[in-house]
Amino acid sequence: MRGIQILIENLFVKTSRHPHFPFTFEIEEDGIQGKLEVADLDRLSCALHRLEIKKQEEGLESLARANRLKDLGEQIVQKVTYLLEPLSLIEWDKYTPVVQIRSFPPQVREDFIEFYELLLRGEENQTSLTLVRYRNQKNNRLKETRPMILTREVLEQLVGDLYGVIKGGKREVTAYSS
Repeated sequence: MRGIQILIENLFVKTSRHPHFPFTFEIEEDGIQGKLEVADLDRLSCALHRLEIKKQEEGLESLARANRLKDLGEQIVQKVTYLLEPLSLIEWDKYTPVVQIRSFPPQVREDFIEFYELLLRGEENQTSLTLVRYRNQKNNRLKETRPMILTREVLEQLVGDLYGVIKGGKREVTAYSS
């Protein structure tokens, strides 16, 4: 967990040197790449447009890859219980293979619905995870992205938990930015 704490410290320190938003903050460790698209940042919190994690892996046969993604999705739903809404595995397509996780129930307001969407994709030699927050206006079915507002502690826990699930164990992380 110390590596993730250092990563988040580096992200927040970067604000003083990089006052222009948005910017991308990338991390890499043991064949796992992470990317945080930062919309805004202050001393206590961060607004993210997107969080992505990719892991290079040995090729798995299609059904084994799909089953692994489903297992990862179930682990994420069990582990990530501290966001604005609870997450639920919504769809598992073993032929693509893709796992879709969303807020359930979503945040419902008078004019809109907001929710998290996490997609796990299995490609030949890679597993990828993308987390985004969306808003649907009630009179319009188009999704628009919304920043995810996360405290430092929640961001640290989220990145640590997702890295841990994708990696399958403990990790130490190095950080760099672009």
